[in-house]
Amino acid sequence: MDTLTKKDPTDNSQQEKAQKKRESVIAIDVESLKISGELADGVEAMVHVGSIFSENAKIGVLIEGVAIIFCDAQLFRSSRMQISRIPISVSDSLPDKKFQSATTCDWVIQLRDAYICLPFRLQLRAIDDAVEDTLRAFKLISAAKTSVLFPEKKPSSSSSSKKSKSKSTVFRYIRLIVRDLTAEIEEEPLQGWLDEHMTLMKNVFNESIVRLDLLDQLESAKNKDSPKAKLDGSASENSNDSPDVYVDAPGMQSLEKLREEIHIQAFKSYYQACQKLSVSEGSGSCSSGFQSGFKMSKQRASVMSICAKDVDVSLSKIDGGDEGMISFVKSVDPVCAKNDIPFSRLYGSNFTLKAKSLSAYIRDYTFPLFSGTSAKCDGRLVLAQQATCFQPQVRQDVYVGKWWRVNLLRSATGYTPPMKTYADIPLSFQRGEVSFGVGYEPVFADISYAFTCALRRANLAKRWYFERPEPPRRERSLPWWDDMRNYIHGKFSLCLAETMWHLPAATSPYEKLDQLLITTGYIEIRYVDGYVSLSSKCLKVYITSLESLAKKCTLEPPPHTTIPFLETPSFFMDIAIEWGCDSGNPMDHYIFTLPVEGKPRDKVLDPFRSTSLSLKWSFSLKPSTAEPMESKQKTQASSNDSPTLNVGAHDLVWLSKWWNLFFLPPHKLRLFSRFPRFGVPRFIRSGNLPLDRVMTEQCIRFDATLLQINNIPLQADDPAKGLTLHFTKLRLEISSSRGKQIFTFDCKREPLDLVYMGIDMHLLKVFINNTPEQTSSKDAQVESKSLHTKVADNPACEKSKTKTRSTEKSRDDGFFLYSDYFTIRKQAPKADAARLSAWQEDGRKKSEVTSFKSEFDGGDESDDAQSGSDEEGFNVVVADNCQRVFVHGLKILWSLENRAAILSWVGGLTQAFQPPKPSPSRQYTQRKILEKKQATKEAEMSNDGAPNSSPLASQSSDPLQQTKSSDPASSIGSSKLEPTSTSETATKPSNSSDSGDEGTRLFMVNIVQPQFNLHSEEANGRFLLAAGSGRVMVRSFQSVVQVGQEMFEKALGASNVSIGESKPEMTWSRFEVSVMLEHVQAHVAPTDVDPGAGIQWLPKIHRRSSEVKRTGALLERVFMPCQMYFRITRHKGGNPELKVKPLKELAFNSPDITAGMTSRQFQVMMDVLTNLLFARAPRTRKSNLCYPLDDDDSDIAEESDAVVPDGVEEVELAKIHVEVKERERKILFDDIRILSTSSELSGDLSQSPKSDDSTSIVTGSKSMLVKRLKKELVNVRNGRKEKHILC
Repeated sequence: MDTLTKKDPTDNSQQEKAQKKRESVIAIDVESLKISGELADGVEAMVHVGSIFSENAKIGVLIEGVAIIFCDAQLFRSSRMQISRIPISVSDSLPDKKFQSATTCDWVIQLRDAYICLPFRLQLRAIDDAVEDTLRAFKLISAAKTSVLFPEKKPSSSSSSKKSKSKSTVFRYIRLIVRDLTAEIEEEPLQGWLDEHMTLMKNVFNESIVRLDLLDQLESAKNKDSPKAKLDGSASENSNDSPDVYVDAPGMQSLEKLREEIHIQAFKSYYQACQKLSVSEGSGSCSSGFQSGFKMSKQRASVMSICAKDVDVSLSKIDGGDEGMISFVKSVDPVCAKNDIPFSRLYGSNFTLKAKSLSAYIRDYTFPLFSGTSAKCDGRLVLAQQATCFQPQVRQDVYVGKWWRVNLLRSATGYTPPMKTYADIPLSFQRGEVSFGVGYEPVFADISYAFTCALRRANLAKRWYFERPEPPRRERSLPWWDDMRNYIHGKFSLCLAETMWHLPAATSPYEKLDQLLITTGYIEIRYVDGYVSLSSKCLKVYITSLESLAKKCTLEPPPHTTIPFLETPSFFMDIAIEWGCDSGNPMDHYIFTLPVEGKPRDKVLDPFRSTSLSLKWSFSLKPSTAEPMESKQKTQASSNDSPTLNVGAHDLVWLSKWWNLFFLPPHKLRLFSRFPRFGVPRFIRSGNLPLDRVMTEQCIRFDATLLQINNIPLQADDPAKGLTLHFTKLRLEISSSRGKQIFTFDCKREPLDLVYMGIDMHLLKVFINNTPEQTSSKDAQVESKSLHTKVADNPACEKSKTKTRSTEKSRDDGFFLYSDYFTIRKQAPKADAARLSAWQEDGRKKSEVTSFKSEFDGGDESDDAQSGSDEEGFNVVVADNCQRVFVHGLKILWSLENRAAILSWVGGLTQAFQPPKPSPSRQYTQRKILEKKQATKEAEMSNDGAPNSSPLASQSSDPLQQTKSSDPASSIGSSKLEPTSTSETATKPSNSSDSGDEGTRLFMVNIVQPQFNLHSEEANGRFLLAAGSGRVMVRSFQSVVQVGQEMFEKALGASNVSIGESKPEMTWSRFEVSVMLEHVQAHVAPTDVDPGAGIQWLPKIHRRSSEVKRTGALLERVFMPCQMYFRITRHKGGNPELKVKPLKELAFNSPDITAGMTSRQFQVMMDVLTNLLFARAPRTRKSNLCYPLDDDDSDIAEESDAVVPDGVEEVELAKIHVEVKERERKILFDDIRILSTSSELSGDLSQSPKSDDSTSIVTGSKSMLVKRLKKELVNVRNGRKEKHILC
């Protein structure tokens, strides 16, 4: 045993020595290695390495200065790279330990920096096709040579498979570490140079333009013999010795020299700015030709760049090999699992990504397209190619080198199944920043063009140029949205702890201030095929409406606290995407023939091409539900636990401009890709339908719980300040559609019109909140209680109602309106009722809205059924374009304060949504053009005399011309007689859309239990008018009537007027508003008896109750329940030659009214009628869209209250002068801001400009120019006031 134990160590040592002798060690030390060659005809490649060092190449290699170049264009560059090979330790239990240790290993690749570039117009697909064809040809050549040289040696398949098995190396784990990673798309040299130098010229020449303007002002003052004409003292002394005043002292030559010096100074500044640019080397793709002379800077060398710091990517093998990858594809793609799709090639791996930062930039824009920190991802990626049957083949010649030509087989159809991506990628960041604007759209067109150049087919052959047989083009190519849903599938999620979204409100992508800013807390975005979801916490939206107003009238930023436009604790968004195609199954993206079919399909792309698109948006704002409301209010009283919207009229104006800019931008930005490019011939477009034509349906749903809308006016003394709207539940549904039809590629498509609109408001409250900090918490508490008691039984609901009513009584001064339920419905006949009802039902299931009866009514189901019956039109939607409004439990307190607040608020909204008026200069020009045309027409008619026309036309036109040229008295008399005569001689209507006497219903309002409390200040009382139910209907009637001959006889005073066979016709329209109120009763309540009693309201008035319940000691009945009917009718008719004065008619009827009142009650009623209802509205305030700090505008608004008739020449010219002064003021503001941003101002503030020194304009600093411009600004303001007085 001892001898055996002594021999064992020696044997092991000998075996290890023998193994080490058998192992070879490869050491490498290379300096400046360059390998170049022709990979294919027209494809040249070069690899340049600065140095390679390794003590053992089997362990690792250190490479420095690596560069890979294709066709003289650099694709990859790295300064330092280290490749390491780590063998895998295998346990002793494995029988093939020796085999595994020799073949299984891990690889680690470390790079200090990596630069990846897509060169300008480099055709990567053409390079790939050429190299692939060359490799196939080279394999055939090598096989043929081998068979010729060694005809007897034929290795068996078994031995070759064993040999390949023994030499194969398994990559189990690959790790890539990059400290600085940059990937970019190279910019076109000409476009990049022009854009960059245009910006430089703008920055440089702004200063020279200001100096030239100041010189022009001095020259104009000199010509007017003003004191400012003397530019300097020395020149004025020498002016007497010279006969030419304009040549010497203050003369023209000195001004021209100053102008020339300003231009020279500007170009010197421009040259210095160009010298400071760091020129980019570029990829070398444009090293020759016209564009090689345009050199860009490093900041402007790329269209799009992606930068990452400390990237760590790990790739590992998927368990199960191909079977595991197929099972993964079936898990993320239901179509593959259902049809059992076979695959010919599969590549995939599990991957783990970690990065310190990841950013995507577009050119040198202000904000990044995306920027994130602390990136993490643990996902799976599989690339799979669908298997297909054998395709028809054609022969093609491929040249290898200078001497070989190989005849290969290629697919005749050109349709090869592509590699599709199946992924499960959960990506997370700590902090993210996103930006997008209208100015980004041209860049996206450039990016699309770059990928089009890289992925298109091309022939790169140089030595032997031949025509490659192109496959027949029987179908159009797919648009990009169909390519996306064809190539990319799986589950994608993006999570960020906090984000910031920049949406500029200008076309310039360099805008920094005017923007819509969105900040969020935790946000999660998920995407699967056909569905996108977004959820966010603590979302806040900020807009710069106040800054944009202040920018026009002041240099200082507005001194105000930043208030979010929208603030919500929780935000949810869902998008359902439904495509339609000719195949009927848009989710089946396996468009190529399967091996089972045996032959290629006749049509491959057309059945998958999208013919319709339906987008269903769902937005939801919800309060925070993590903690109870009471505990949150104790800890943070100032925080908003419910969605809050702070909006003013100026905010709506800014939002409308921003919306129009985003969705209706200038056509040169939206259609940038359709314009021709420099040096690129125009090619035939694909002929696909644009995306806006493909879209056939768009549905938008907006839900908000405990929403509060605060009115934030600009003026501090605005009566509408503090106006607040409170909703327990708000829902808005809008649907746009092209109608119900089967859409094909060539079918006629109707316009995308609004077909349905629905608005639901639960527990609507409107009040003037003078102390928002105190009342907001109470309101939130009351609303939260009412929200949590929705699913409770009827007694609990009644208790919550009594709490809300007690809260209403406690707040007497600010109350204006309350409603239990408020709905608006409108549906067009064009709507698809089946799809619309399915979408509405899906929304009800998601939100779980409680029904109307269980939420608002107590327990009388029979009365509720009667009050909400479909026979009366409640909750009924008819597809007739009639807008139906249903209001339940309406309570309104109308006082002088509330009237002033509502009128101010409505006036602001009217100003915000009214279309912009044309400028005075445009109006003046249009009027002059119209007058010129009329004068020319009258001159032609006077020169030609009476035109020769047909007797019928002359008979019908003569009476109209005579009535038009008659005296005013006769014209007035004719207009008065016309309505009576038309009623006698009118025939039945023609071309009318009315059905009988029903007319066209415009909208209908159904009210249940309305109460109107009218407050009297002088009589110390309130007049309460209540009804059981009511209906307001607005209809219009239109018809074409024929005017009889007796009317013209009366109008012209002649009895022998011949009209002819064709009698004159005119349109006659009638607009009717009818109001019906049932069970109307009135009460009077004094306000000086019990000041703490609050507002007095009636309880629920049931329609079946015959007697009126006693309502309290303070309410004094005026008249018993009765019926009331109102009808207001407006008649209007005429034609362009014959005007008719509109008639108005008012009718009131109450068959069973019985009233009785005391003198005190009569005094209250009369005071309400005279001072509140029929009193003149308060004076219109100045515009709510003017910045409050602009004192000039306020003074001008007060001076321009007088009404001036249109068409006065002096007034219009004065308005044009005011417009010119306003334009000059805006230019001065912009010049001062541009010059004030320079760093030169800090060192030159001590210098003061001299008004009589012309050289200071040329040689003076920017601070002196700013002071001169500020003085000029004061002069412009004074001149603006003087000119506005004349208006």
